[in-house]
Amino acid sequence: MVASTTFNGNSGTDTETLTFVSPYSGNYQLEAVGWNQTYDIGDTARFTLRTLQRISGTFTATAADNAPTYELRYWDGATWQSLASGSMTALGATGTYEITYAIPNDSAWIGRKVAVSFSAVMSGTRINNAREIEIVGSPAQVVINSVTDTTVPTISASVRITNEGTAAFEYTYEYCVVTSDTNQCGGGDDVAYGSAAKLIQAGANFDTTLTLNITSAGNYIFKTAVWWSNQSSKASKTFTATSEPTPTPTPAPSGGGGGGGGGYVAPAPSGGLMGTLADV
Repeated sequence: MVASTTFNGNSGTDTETLTFVSPYSGNYQLEAVGWNQTYDIGDTARFTLRTLQRISGTFTATAADNAPTYELRYWDGATWQSLASGSMTALGATGTYEITYAIPNDSAWIGRKVAVSFSAVMSGTRINNAREIEIVGSPAQVVINSVTDTTVPTISASVRITNEGTAAFEYTYEYCVVTSDTNQCGGGDDVAYGSAAKLIQAGANFDTTLTLNITSAGNYIFKTAVWWSNQSSKASKTFTATSEPTPTPTPAPSGGGGGGGGGYVAPAPSGGLMGTLADV
């Protein structure tokens, strides 16, 4: 399908005609093959196209007149910036073409969207197509192994964060204790909250113990979330917090009562010299 429209400017001769050619132009198609919509920083993006021609009612892979052309651009917030352009490389399969683009291992690229436009000519008919990819950074996995200390006031959890991407990345992570599963970390309504950041190499694990303080015993949920770009990986585990046992007082030692001190009583004389004198 070919659509065109004419815009009139300030004079009768100031006109511009714009033409859009569908990727499905009658008997021809430009088809994207096996594309990923997201890539990590440090990845190599791969774009594969197939040119098709309708033969006896069925679209069949058919070589284009020449190798299709491409242009990669990104929006910097104010204007489109060109990244690369040129001719695609023909692969072994008929009517199949490919380009690759090495995404910089730069955190500034996280969240950036890249537009890719393609154009091919088949039997003199031009067909176009376009796609968009997003750079998302290195995805992470987070697991709460266990809540290791459930005694008020200190609550501790054993946590592992794994960089599942292809490049090192500094992740921001947050953790909290809440009473409702629908309550996410942050927002000022958590029972307790904490956050930190950690640089983790590609494919590596980061094992840590996260500690928060609460004031009351009861049933709670320990949650953690790891962020890259505008995406996150989250985990949670329920636990019951218990109060510190009140120690039993130790009784004071009780000593035995002491008797009063007695005077010395001399024995009565019995015989001897005094008795002899008395008898005289």
